[in-house]
Amino acid sequence: MLAASMVGFAWTQWPSDKSVASAGERFDQSIYKNLDPSFSREHMRGRLISAARKNPGFGGIFLSNRQTVLNIYIAEDANDPEQWEKDRQALEELLDLQSGLKLNVIKGDYTIAQLSAWYDLMKSEGVWDQTGVHMIDLHEGINKLYIGVASEWDVEGVYTFLEGIGIPRGATTVEAVEQPRPL
Repeated sequence: MLAASMVGFAWTQWPSDKSVASAGERFDQSIYKNLDPSFSREHMRGRLISAARKNPGFGGIFLSNRQTVLNIYIAEDANDPEQWEKDRQALEELLDLQSGLKLNVIKGDYTIAQLSAWYDLMKSEGVWDQTGVHMIDLHEGINKLYIGVASEWDVEGVYTFLEGIGIPRGATTVEAVEQPRPL
């Protein structure tokens, strides 16, 4: 399921208009280029899928604003406190930072597996049918699902929808954002 739903680092989706390129996609490409000079999207996706399978706490990855620090979220397992350190060491080895990027590990609340399952669930249950929704994202930079809506009036309705299908409020950020424009 994780492999089928992973399309890269940023999973931003806009309604069917292909002419809109998300900032997440542009940001995404810079991550690939900095991590792997050969820049193969498939190669990096394979590495992420491998990271998620081998490291149950893996919660996402993102570059700092200056693109000098690679931040990795790892969710802490209350049942196995030593797993966090195991995941950290394994991810450092797996990513093998040849690019000179510094590595920063952050304790996250959710794993990629959890966020991916909730992302697929909200899509299948009709998030696009909710009033005002014009953007959805599995946002690794905040270790949450992100939903952009047309106005403040739409925010609470989307939270209610998400909670109704079993997605915890803490795992989501819903906010009014400007509607994307074709480039």
